[in-house]
Amino acid sequence: MSVACPRCKSPNPDQQKHCGECGALLEPKIAAFRDEIEEAVKSQLKEQKVIEIETAQAIVARLSEWAKLFGLIVGVPLAILAVVLAVLGIKTYSDFYKDVEKAKNDTIGHMEENARAKVQEITQEGEQLSAKVKQITQEGEQLSAQIKAIKGNVEKNQAEISGLTQRVSGIEEKVEFKSRVNPDLKKRLEDTLREYQKFFKGLGFKPASDHVFVDVSANPVPGAISYYDPATHTLIIDKTYANDTDMLLREYSHHVLYSGPDVKIPTNVMETWAFIAIESGLANYFACSFKDSPSFGEATAAILKMPSNSWSLKNQRRITELKQNDYSILSDGGQIWGGAFWDLREDLGKDLADKLLYRAWFALSSSDVKSNDPTVFAKKVLDGDRTLEAAKHLERIRTVFKNRGLSLEG
Repeated sequence: MSVACPRCKSPNPDQQKHCGECGALLEPKIAAFRDEIEEAVKSQLKEQKVIEIETAQAIVARLSEWAKLFGLIVGVPLAILAVVLAVLGIKTYSDFYKDVEKAKNDTIGHMEENARAKVQEITQEGEQLSAKVKQITQEGEQLSAQIKAIKGNVEKNQAEISGLTQRVSGIEEKVEFKSRVNPDLKKRLEDTLREYQKFFKGLGFKPASDHVFVDVSANPVPGAISYYDPATHTLIIDKTYANDTDMLLREYSHHVLYSGPDVKIPTNVMETWAFIAIESGLANYFACSFKDSPSFGEATAAILKMPSNSWSLKNQRRITELKQNDYSILSDGGQIWGGAFWDLREDLGKDLADKLLYRAWFALSSSDVKSNDPTVFAKKVLDGDRTLEAAKHLERIRTVFKNRGLSLEG
């Protein structure tokens, strides 16, 4: 019996262990086992190759899909870019690079050129500005010198104005004596007059001159105890009555009351006698209000051997008692009108009465005085109450004047 070689398939005798052709082992079991192993290996390798091929095909398919998508996204812009570059004459990357370099160099060159021009421009402007600053500095120094000079002049003028203002406001209204007076009497008169100046300053008085003079003389005017000379701003007092400071205060009151622009000492007494009597009453009233006493001229009355209350403001005399003669206008007017004003002081208080009467007098116009109507003055007092006190005391003021014989309507 012959045995086929498992490798080359050549027939060999049954007892022969190796193939005479190829030398392969001829044992049947071993050869059969080898054949099974080889078949299994081949089958395994075949399956592995199939898997590898299928996997590779899947990967290729996926990559193909991605490539298509990428090509769609990137390819279109690249294609457009290629077209644009072709239009511009750029066919290769080398051309593109050269153009970019050239553009860069050109841009840098322009920038450097512009920068140099700008630096030159700024330098010129800086030089111009420096020159301008220098000019301004010089002008500032000149202006500073001018301001310093002006300031010096202003300070000088301010000092002069301050001195003038003080004189005008009455602070520097100096008291000067024109005649020799006993030192003790002179000091007494000076001290009294200075305090009286402060009193009127508090009411708003601003003298037109910087001096007021006092002349204590023997019999200055026959029959006159004292009087005021507005032309020389002089208070003239008979030396016999000089110790009675009420005479000094009355004459200074004339100095104040006749200092207004509209109310002057009249040349014709009889034409404006009613207002002369009112002024005489104010002169006595302010002297008494300053002293805080209604008595007036008691020392002078004693020298003249008259009753001590001859000129007292505490009286019940009526305005209708006034007569159109010099003595009644001045003496009776001082007491009667002064008494009416003192009644106002007792009813309204010192400060308000002083203000109302002072304001009323300086509110008069020249036409008011020429009217010679005493109710005009009384109505000015009412007007002052309307302004200062919101018309709180109108009825009380009317009552005071009515009790003195002067009726006010409205």
